[in-house]
Amino acid sequence: MPPVLEMFSKANPPAKDYGLTPREKEILQLRKTTGTTTSQAADLRALLRAAVARSPLAAAAPSLEWQTNDRVVFAAAPVEFDSWLQWVAGVQRELGIRLEACTITSLGEPGRVRVEASFAGARVQ
Repeated sequence: MPPVLEMFSKANPPAKDYGLTPREKEILQLRKTTGTTTSQAADLRALLRAAVARSPLAAAAPSLEWQTNDRVVFAAAPVEFDSWLQWVAGVQRELGIRLEACTITSLGEPGRVRVEASFAGARVQ
């Protein structure tokens, strides 16, 4: 089993579930047992939405748009830079979602930024 999927075993549950719904938890469980990846952009978007909803980023009402290459584009402004760093580290660590590209633009107010990022599901190796 790929290392990314092993992190969701019963012996090693995620430290935080980021407010995942029972359906989203079931998706993660099915991926673990069937060996599939987060290649469906709709599922990836649902996981990211749940993670945003339980974080300080929710107040910024970020957009999560599907792209044709099974990627999800995240855009939000203004957000606290530290909150963004903590959130993106958490989704990568806990959910195995990869940050592929990110543009961070200062808004002139200390600590406040605009974020545009592209996410993809975990790779199976």
